[in-house]
Amino acid sequence: MEKTTPHQSSPHSGYRPEIDGLRAIAVIPVVLFHLNTSWLPGGFIGVDVFFVISGFLITQRLLGQMAGGTFSFRKFWAKRILRIFPALLAMIVVTLFSSWLVIFRPDLHAVGEQAVAALLSTANIYFWRNGGDYWGGDAENSPLLHTWSLSVEEQFYLALPLALGALVRFAPRSLRTALMAGTAGSFCLFLFGTLTNRMGSTFYLLPTRAWELGLGCCLAAAPSIRYPARATCSTFKHSLLGMAGMIMILATYVLVPKLSWGVGCAVIGTGLVLTYARTGLGHTILSQPFLVAIGKASYSIYLWHWPAIALPGLPELQTYSWLLFVFIIAVGFASYFLIEQPVRHSPALLPAIAGGYILALSMALYTAWSVGTYDTSAFVAPTTSGLYFCVVGPEKIKTFDTSRSIKKTTAGFVVPRRTIPADEYLNGGLITGPPGPPKIVVIGDSHGVMWSPAINSIAKARGLTVSFYNANGERPFTALSPERKGAPFSFTPQERIAFDAARLEWISRWKPDIVIFGCKWIGVEESDTAELMGFLEKNAGHVLLMEDPPELAIGNKNTMQWLCFQNISPQQGVRRYLPAGNVDDYQQGRIFVRKLAQKYRNCTVVPTCDLYAKEADVLVLDGERMVYIDDDHVTDYGAELAASRLAQAIDDRLSNP
Repeated sequence: MEKTTPHQSSPHSGYRPEIDGLRAIAVIPVVLFHLNTSWLPGGFIGVDVFFVISGFLITQRLLGQMAGGTFSFRKFWAKRILRIFPALLAMIVVTLFSSWLVIFRPDLHAVGEQAVAALLSTANIYFWRNGGDYWGGDAENSPLLHTWSLSVEEQFYLALPLALGALVRFAPRSLRTALMAGTAGSFCLFLFGTLTNRMGSTFYLLPTRAWELGLGCCLAAAPSIRYPARATCSTFKHSLLGMAGMIMILATYVLVPKLSWGVGCAVIGTGLVLTYARTGLGHTILSQPFLVAIGKASYSIYLWHWPAIALPGLPELQTYSWLLFVFIIAVGFASYFLIEQPVRHSPALLPAIAGGYILALSMALYTAWSVGTYDTSAFVAPTTSGLYFCVVGPEKIKTFDTSRSIKKTTAGFVVPRRTIPADEYLNGGLITGPPGPPKIVVIGDSHGVMWSPAINSIAKARGLTVSFYNANGERPFTALSPERKGAPFSFTPQERIAFDAARLEWISRWKPDIVIFGCKWIGVEESDTAELMGFLEKNAGHVLLMEDPPELAIGNKNTMQWLCFQNISPQQGVRRYLPAGNVDDYQQGRIFVRKLAQKYRNCTVVPTCDLYAKEADVLVLDGERMVYIDDDHVTDYGAELAASRLAQAIDDRLSNP
């Protein structure tokens, strides 16, 4: 997002207003995309346009200074600091302060970590490691997500002067060849990443993004660009190619909804505009005063747009996207005139910027290390036995105990522990009840674990032996390969294969009267289930398929903490509800589990949805007792609400084998 200094406009040199206009048609689609992805599905590609512009302008400036003998690393990086950091620091400080006021407290530490990464120019690496897919929910809730692109540019600004300086000094004749080779190599990495579905690293990291900046570098190093008088194209050809570039850019905003080779169309189009839009119709369009004005403020607009969208503190504006768009543009111009312009040409302010950097970094570190929990003493401490009834042994349970995400989810909950050998899953799982082969076997993922306390109470009251073969974090199906990656907090690939083999062997040996199968049914395909369900049809008397309870529209958050965030307190005899979430997918899961029951002769569904749902809301607090742990798991008390129905299903099956 490099800027030029205004001079007399010329077709061949000096200030080029069409580049500022090009910035405008890069930043506006980015903002519109983030306001509503359906408006411009490929609007995120505006960042790629910025990358090409940055590579072009920085290289042009560096080569000019090196050729004139005026280049200084110290002065170059000082100008980068003056250009980038004042507005960035202001945005980070305001975002951190606002986050303390409006963000769910257990999520605050992540905002602090993002701010630290942005200040250290490593935000792209942070989001690659922690944010998941750029289009995913975790990323969308990160108010500093957009700083990933600034970190890419800042990393590039550190490397480029060193590389160009070495080439100009030691291999000047190889300058353009080296730039083209580096650009081609990065483009190959980009293609490899997209073709092999490595979208995280391909999207966020400099090696797979450098080709876009590199194309700008190659153009800036081309003789026809550095010495425009040598250009031979006619005005008509300039105009035609410049307009073609604009059309290519605009087309990608509509036609390329995901990161793919189609991004190259916008990158090449940007190169055509930079090369040929010095004159002609493209130049005229991009030089319109309103576009030039937006382009000049594009860096500030980009900086402030995402916190304004992601932070939940502007409900009225966020209800009306057009109003939020106007607000973003206004804040961007305010930042441009009040922060960018007064500071960028004032080296004397570098000590003040250093002080602002220390302040922002201190705030970020404090936020990252903050405890971030609410006082839940008004609630009866809920119990969740997810670790007790999981067959993963104590060594793996230690991973749960040290995981920050697990601690956030279970903060304030009572989490019972047990002591069994780490390889107990090889010996029949967790078995409770009198000696003898289990009458009931419980299988599933964490959605099987959550019903286990209720199942255990029912079996104990009837003197039944039960084997619990649940594994948190593991899909319960058996269509696996040795190359399969182990899920976090559970098994390695080899352990998973051993777990599956032992589970099937023990069930075939016991021939249990009942298998109770609990699973998150959302996203399960019939082909996933065929092997396991066919096996159970032959080796189990009956299979009870547990319907999932409805989901909450809170994401993967501690529900008790969320109620505190919403200022909801427990009251004896009063039931509290929250809106249901992921409704369509949840209903598809309900339909799917009933299809399974119809397909296999020995299957019955145990319905649970109606026990928790009330129209479009879901029961989360029954008096002083918590019903949900997070968005899709119930507490031990929540499982008890389904106990009578589950007990009836078990009794029916045992009395009618």
